[in-house]
Amino acid sequence: MKKIADKMRYLVFTFLLLFFSFLWLLTLLLRAKSNPLPIILPQKPLILIVLSIPVFLLLFIFFSVGHILTQFNEKKTILTILSIYFTVQVLYILLFPVNAYEDAAIVEGFAREFLHGKFSSLEVGNYLGYYPNNIGITLLFSFLYLLFPDNLLTLRFCNVIFSTLTAWLTYKLYKELFPDERNSSCGVLLMAVCFLPAIILNNLTYGDTMSTSLCTAGLLNSVKFVKTSHTKYMIYTALLLMLGNFTRSVALLFLLAVLVYWTLNSKFLRSTLNSKKVIAGIILAILVFSLPLRLFSFIGFKSGIIAEPVGTHANPVWRWINIGFPSDSKLGYWDGGRNTTIFVSRYKCDPKKASRYFIHDVIDKYQTLGIKNTLKGYAKKTFWTWTEGTYNVNFYGLSQTLKPENFKLYDTPLIKYAEPDDAIFRGALDWYLHTCNWITLALVAYYLWYCIRYKDFKAELLVYTILFYLGFYFFWEVKSRYLFGLCPILIVLSYNSIGLIVKKGQRKFLRQP
Repeated sequence: MKKIADKMRYLVFTFLLLFFSFLWLLTLLLRAKSNPLPIILPQKPLILIVLSIPVFLLLFIFFSVGHILTQFNEKKTILTILSIYFTVQVLYILLFPVNAYEDAAIVEGFAREFLHGKFSSLEVGNYLGYYPNNIGITLLFSFLYLLFPDNLLTLRFCNVIFSTLTAWLTYKLYKELFPDERNSSCGVLLMAVCFLPAIILNNLTYGDTMSTSLCTAGLLNSVKFVKTSHTKYMIYTALLLMLGNFTRSVALLFLLAVLVYWTLNSKFLRSTLNSKKVIAGIILAILVFSLPLRLFSFIGFKSGIIAEPVGTHANPVWRWINIGFPSDSKLGYWDGGRNTTIFVSRYKCDPKKASRYFIHDVIDKYQTLGIKNTLKGYAKKTFWTWTEGTYNVNFYGLSQTLKPENFKLYDTPLIKYAEPDDAIFRGALDWYLHTCNWITLALVAYYLWYCIRYKDFKAELLVYTILFYLGFYFFWEVKSRYLFGLCPILIVLSYNSIGLIVKKGQRKFLRQP
């Protein structure tokens, strides 16, 4: 049985090595871009390579400075870095006070309504009635507004707290996975706090930042559970993923990765973890995963706030798959509300009838395109999703409201540089983040190659999470922002690759052991 587990690990690592390597090479020829709709253009390889040199050197500086910083008091060093990071983020949200955009504005508005006892948005045919996945974040915003001033800055300060927590958790996750690399571990924290999308997306008052933090904490405790077999870490993992799911349902992908990780490391497959604990952990994690929403459904239904249990008239899965089918130039991007109109107006929010329509619609699209063009569409969609690299920060962190009066909350000396028509600022940001992503693809590929060559699978949980993301968004509606939850994982793996490259260079040129 152990051979089966080892073969599965080998296959997953090999597949992703080929995937990331191919993406990296193809990015030399093609560039994925947001407008905000997906665009694939001919690449400017010379610009990409020239820009990658200072970015690559910066990563080595992080490693070198991290090595120096570990010589000082660890707690004071970490606290100082996080304090500076927190301050920078606060300054950012104050100096770039853009307005809320799209769904972020919608759920924030419903949070205000909840405060005044208005729950019509939960009714059949209304937004939260067919998007119950956004009920959790709406309730959380409403609770925050109950305690603090009801304005966007409250939610953004909350984002800053969670973003700072994510940086610290990234550092802790790295130390937990690579205990032999403690002498340079501060560098991964530097890399995390200098990751621009995390700072810019503090302006996105949605569930992304909070869920990323909670799910990263879940991964950390899952690793601790496998290493120690302590039941408390199993419980912490289940509860953290439950909270992550309450804020954003992408936590399901982390849950699946954790369950696979626990199973492959159980004694059932001749590994270290007690099989009974693994079974108990799997049952617990599944049972509590959607518990908060089920409790809200029960209490809300009994108290008359909602007329039926949550999810009764929710969007069916096939609606999302239908949107994600790359039958046109949008490549599975948002369809402008077409499927929502069909679900609400034509089928009156009946999931069964609507599912049959969406299934037939997918089949019709496939028959129209044929297998060759369908596969080509999915290939383009996947390439765009994983290589665009900006996480849509220009649209969700700096807003894309086209009317000037709706763009900002108030004037600041810097807000004019972030206006939608400032092509220079936004273009430079796009290029920088696209280049960073290109380097990340290479570093992750190198890490996977190293793991396969030396049979080192200590970070397998992170790799399984990437695999589930890849499989899920192959079929689902896509935005490059949807990969934001993977950022801590990509930072950890990329930074470890930098360390491996440095060590290899020292052995080759300095003759160090």
